[in-house]
This record gives sequence, C-alpha cells and structure tokens, in this order.
Amino acid sequence: ALHTGLRKPVDMKLVIKRGEDNYHSKVTEKQVKQFLEYHYKTGYGCRKVARYFGVSHGIVDGILMGRTWKHIDRESIKKEVEKNAQL
Repeated sequence: ALHTGLRKPVDMKLVIKRGEDNYHSKVTEKQVKQFLEYHYKTGYGCRKVARYFGVSHGIVDGILMGRTWKHIDRESIKKEVEKNAQL
C-alpha cells in the first residue's frame, strides 16, 4: 500500500511517546536530570549513581549511555554543572 500510494507513511514521532508519557517509563524527567547532574558532578558510573538514587543500574545505564531519554539536553546539564563547579 505504501509503494502504490494507497497509504502514506506514518510519522513515528507522533506515535511513539517519549519520556514520562511512555507507559514503560520507570523514572521522571526530573529524576533523569538529577542522575545526569550527579554523574557529571562526581564522575561516578551507572552502578554508584543507581545505588545513590535507589533505582536499578539498568535504568541509569541506559540514560548515561544515551540509549534512553535521548531528548534530554545533556550538554546544557553538563555546562551547568561545570559552571557551578567554577563558582
């Protein structure tokens, strides 16, 4: 149907829910930002970050490695942590 023009392709950005809107989400956007901020401040890996916040290391690993929560602006969080460290 796609090849013959009977059906148009679906824009997956409209279909797939991101972040907290996804029903599989175990953490909130605020928590994700806290994980990243703590990671950038301390340099700790996923297991120590997960232990500190009381969540599974698999969740934190996906976030720190950039496989999940890709829409979070990591660079701005990193710059903010660096800026605060200089003060």
